[in-house]
Amino acid sequence: MANTSANYLDKASPIFSAKPNVASQQTFFNHPSKPTHSLPFKHQPKANDMPLLKQARTATSTLTASALMAAASLQAPSASANNGVNCENGRSLGQFVIKSKLNDRYVSGGHHNDALKAKLRNQPAPGSEGVFELFDVSNLPGASRNTFALRSVKNPNKWWRVKNNNETVLLDSYQCKSNRESTTFIATGLGGQMALQSRKNDKWLKVNNDERLKASVDNPNRRDKTIFLFSQLNQPAPPNPQPQPDPQPEQPINLNGWWRGDRSGYYSIQTSGSNFQMKGFSNNGAALNLFTGTITGNRITGSWKNFCDNRTGNAVLEFSNGQLRRMSGSTANSQWSRSARPSNVQANPTCSTPQPPQDQTPKNLNGWWKGNNNGFYDILQTQEIPGQNNFRMRGYSNSGQLLNTLIGRTSGNRITGRWTNACDQRTGNITLEVRNGKLVKLSGSPTINTSWSTTNNPPRALKDSCNQGNPDPSNRAIKQVLRLTKTVYIVDHDSLSRNETGQRTFSKTLQLQRPENNGERFSAFFPSSNKTRFCVDREVRSDDWDKVWIDRNGNANLGVEVKLYEGTSCRGRLIGTYMYRKILTVAPGQTGRYEVPLPTNEGSSVRVTYTLSNRTAR
Repeated sequence: MANTSANYLDKASPIFSAKPNVASQQTFFNHPSKPTHSLPFKHQPKANDMPLLKQARTATSTLTASALMAAASLQAPSASANNGVNCENGRSLGQFVIKSKLNDRYVSGGHHNDALKAKLRNQPAPGSEGVFELFDVSNLPGASRNTFALRSVKNPNKWWRVKNNNETVLLDSYQCKSNRESTTFIATGLGGQMALQSRKNDKWLKVNNDERLKASVDNPNRRDKTIFLFSQLNQPAPPNPQPQPDPQPEQPINLNGWWRGDRSGYYSIQTSGSNFQMKGFSNNGAALNLFTGTITGNRITGSWKNFCDNRTGNAVLEFSNGQLRRMSGSTANSQWSRSARPSNVQANPTCSTPQPPQDQTPKNLNGWWKGNNNGFYDILQTQEIPGQNNFRMRGYSNSGQLLNTLIGRTSGNRITGRWTNACDQRTGNITLEVRNGKLVKLSGSPTINTSWSTTNNPPRALKDSCNQGNPDPSNRAIKQVLRLTKTVYIVDHDSLSRNETGQRTFSKTLQLQRPENNGERFSAFFPSSNKTRFCVDREVRSDDWDKVWIDRNGNANLGVEVKLYEGTSCRGRLIGTYMYRKILTVAPGQTGRYEVPLPTNEGSSVRVTYTLSNRTAR
């Protein structure tokens, strides 16, 4: 075979010295007679692909779209419009090795039943089963724009072919003609990253799970399924390569303006260099909090403070796809979108109910109070004397049976003390705070109630001695009802197109009996033998499992492990792990929430939000 590509590949050729025509570049990617799917292949191969394309065995170079366009514009041999012409009469573009972006392997022939497979790890040697000659047959009779054919360099009588009723791509001893749809393909792409569409069944080529090439994809707009990297052999390098310009500094992202939270509130963002400030407002315009931090790339790390109660917290935010997302930390919203300025913004915070000063004791707590879960409580408070108890709270059941007594002392708006069960003499510590007219539990041993409100309807009859037939309800609580709800959110990163995302929620309820002694009782919502699995785009999959246990006081603990995989048919390689650890401890009557973020170096990520509720069963 004559070397028809010598002049075409000459470095002095106008193909490489002239800028490609924009208009011709656009028409190159449009098939005139069949529907096509435009692929946004505007990126060069990834950095970790390049060493594979430049192995020492032979000099290689990347196929350029301008070269293909120039070749398509050359004149073809004349022939009758009704008869096809042998494909080798088209314009040879040279010899290429072809690597699948899906499994990072090179395509080769010589396999069972003449099937083409992408299974070679190393770049094929010149003249081997993995080197193919590419022909542009666009200007031949029976073909259309962007029509190409491929044949084996080792066996020149064998061409790529898709037979009738068979999606498998073969290297077949069958004469390729420009009007034969089984041996010709439509090509589209840029920078050597190409997608091929069979003219036989109008489907795009991909690598199947058994490594065979299949013309089986209807829509090519998916990650790297249909992308092949074409690298040309034996192209001389230019004698005086032009120096590459210095990389430009990364342009700072513009976050200034108004944003709205996905749950509530409006936020005004101002940046100066790497300094970040975000002021939060309620839906009615009242100032709520201030977040300050530092911008690094597209991430913001900082802390927030509430204007009314001085609560604080930390958070890491990330700007992606026009939105701010919380990657970790504690904030009311998990993401923010740009918004117009609200009309009712107030410059100063207007806290709904002022908090009592820390050094001011509430005037009078005497009287009856009702627990938020069970029982009535009689409070007697005397004048505060430093170092002396001046607070007593007796707890009664709804029927008036004495349950327990709390003895303590006040300091400002807080009460610290110790309670004793009237029936079994169990004791525990507790700290309360007067807040918005209520008593709120801040810390201490597990209790039935977590807050108390004043009431004018106490029990009519009181029994101040312990009735062994009606013990403290908490003493009769032998089981905890636990419910876990988790939401899995996966981002399937795509460097060439838009990201694919998916979200799924799982829920399950367990009942665990409290251990009798000081031990712990273990179980699992989704054990390691039956993990929760969720896959997005048939490529990125998350696995997670958990372990839950309770102690004799009914406190529930949750530990989890999360893993992320990437590959074909949801059975890929491991790309990230959140190692097993305890994430939550939830007291009886409470609900806890924790978010596990798992970003990876591959770009894909998973975020799992766990919500655990703990209810006492009597």
